Amino acid sequence: MRLDAKPFKDITYLGRNIEDAHELLKLACMETDRRLDVLEKANCFKASEYRGKESMNPLLIAIDELAELEDKDSQQMINHLARTARKCGVHLIISLQRPSHTTYKNFTDSRSQFPARLSFKMAEKIDSEIVLGKGNFKAYHLNAQGRAMWQYNGEEKEIQSINISNHELLHMISQLKGVKGEKTVYEQQQNYWLSP
Repeated sequence: MRLDAKPFKDITYLGRNIEDAHELLKLACMETDRRLDVLEKANCFKASEYRGKESMNPLLIAIDELAELEDKDSQQMINHLARTARKCGVHLIISLQRPSHTTYKNFTDSRSQFPARLSFKMAEKIDSEIVLGKGNFKAYHLNAQGRAMWQYNGEEKEIQSINISNHELLHMISQLKGVKGEKTVYEQQQNYWLSP
């Protein structure tokens, strides 16, 4: 994770170890609960309906390797976020290098709360089934480099992914950081939910 995420260090909050990840999950749960309270008081069902003074800017949480978060506290927080966060503008992207029943069994309660799944070529049929659902071996049968199975709200299709070079990635990140003299959205909001 440290090397893969290094280009993002200036534009995002980054957990470098399990303790950091645990702390960021705790903050994300607190922010989700705060937003839910605001929405409840405003009689709104989701963040997109809210027109009040409290900020409801979208928040993205990416977990690079779910298997690293084996502790009970992290699992409970991820389950809490999966069940409640989407309606208040907090979104999760969770990845696994290799799916296993051991990892997934800790998230069976909230697994159905993820509306989208993406799976690249799997080495074994059981791995494809773990990600895409019982009896679905399509990720095992993928035969071209970069091909993936995409599921969203019950629909499924085979897609072609892209490979972004390090040079292209750094260029995109520099665009997120903004042009000289202009404040980016990130700079304007960087202390929004983690400010003391």
